[in-house]
Amino acid sequence: MGRMVSPGRWMLTAAVAACLPALSVRAQQTLPEGAKPMVVTVYRDAIPGCEPNCITWISAEGRIMADTPAQFAKVLKAVGNRKVPVLINSPGGELRSAVAISKMIRDRKLDVIVARSRCRVP
Repeated sequence: MGRMVSPGRWMLTAAVAACLPALSVRAQQTLPEGAKPMVVTVYRDAIPGCEPNCITWISAEGRIMADTPAQFAKVLKAVGNRKVPVLINSPGGELRSAVAISKMIRDRKLDVIVARSRCRVP
């Protein structure tokens, strides 16, 4: 995957600022009760006037499914060429899908942090 960064750098930034989900993509597959499929969301700063330099990151939480690489591809397309960190919180899932996601992240040289996104919505 991408190179690891100090979690404090990004988590501190995310904890200080309110944020808004800019794009969220959910899995189409169903799982047994209690299991949650991965949701991939782009978050950005909610501070008025931060455009075009709002802090932005990708949050991926839940079990990796067969359609999760397609979710990542859609989100990465929406992010464009920006170098945004990826916060991942997952109990695991389908190996081939995980490898495909890691290749996308590695090809774009994105930073990866194992963490959850907690936002204070304004």
